[in-house]
Amino acid sequence: MRKCIRCGADMVEGCGINVKHGAYGIKITWSEKYRPFSGLAAPKVAVCPKCGEISLYLEDTEQLKSAVYYRDFKNNKNIKDVTTAGTHIINLRSFPEYVDKASLWFSGKWRIPLSAYEESMQECLANKNNEILGVPQWYIITDENDEIIAGAGVIANDFHDRPDLTPNLCALFVEEKHRKQGLAGRLLEYARRDFAEMGISRLYLVTDHTNFYERYGWEFFTTVHDEDGPTRLYISPSFENE
Repeated sequence: MRKCIRCGADMVEGCGINVKHGAYGIKITWSEKYRPFSGLAAPKVAVCPKCGEISLYLEDTEQLKSAVYYRDFKNNKNIKDVTTAGTHIINLRSFPEYVDKASLWFSGKWRIPLSAYEESMQECLANKNNEILGVPQWYIITDENDEIIAGAGVIANDFHDRPDLTPNLCALFVEEKHRKQGLAGRLLEYARRDFAEMGISRLYLVTDHTNFYERYGWEFFTTVHDEDGPTRLYISPSFENE
C-alpha cells in the first residue's frame, strides 16, 4: 500500500488517467519530451483520499528494465545506443577508445587530413571550444563486428561564409553496402536529439543533394558560399515545435 508523501495516509491505488482533449494519453519519457521509453504499460495513479495528493507509478518495474533507453536512464547516457540489426550509435565523447578508429575512417571517406579529425575529436573529448555550446561532436554507427559503417559530426562551421548559421552537421557518410537501411536518418535524428538536450533546437548543413534531407524533415534555408562556390544550406526541424 502506497503512503501519501504529504500526510502519510494510505492511498487508493490502481486509478487510471484520462487526459481531457488528449488523444495520446501520458507517456514516460527521459529528458523531457525527446526520448520516449517504448514497451511500457500506461502509468497508474494513486490518490490520497485525505489530502488529495496524487502519485504516478508503474505497476511492473521489470518492464522498465527491458524498455528502450532504460540503460541510458540507468547509466546517465554513457553507453552505446543499441538499435536494430546488431548496430549501435556511439557518441564519441562517451567512448574515447573509438577516436583513433573513427578519425581514420572519416579521413578515408572525405580525403581530409587525419590530423584534422584527430584535433576535432580531441576538442570534443576535452570540451575546449566554448564559443558554440556542445561543438564539436562526433557520432558513429558500428555493426555487430564493431566495424564503423556510418558516421557524422557537428562542428561550428562547415567551411562556408555564414558563420552565424551554426552549428553545422557535417561529414555524414554511410558505407555503400549499408545504404537504404535508414542509417543516415538515425544519425540525423540522434544528432538533433543530442543537441536538443543541450538546449540547441536547430542544426544546419551544407550539401549539393536535393530531395534527400527533405525526407527527414530538413528544409532548404539559403544559398551560402564555400571554396567551390555557391552551395545549398539546409536547416533541421526544430524540437521546439514537436
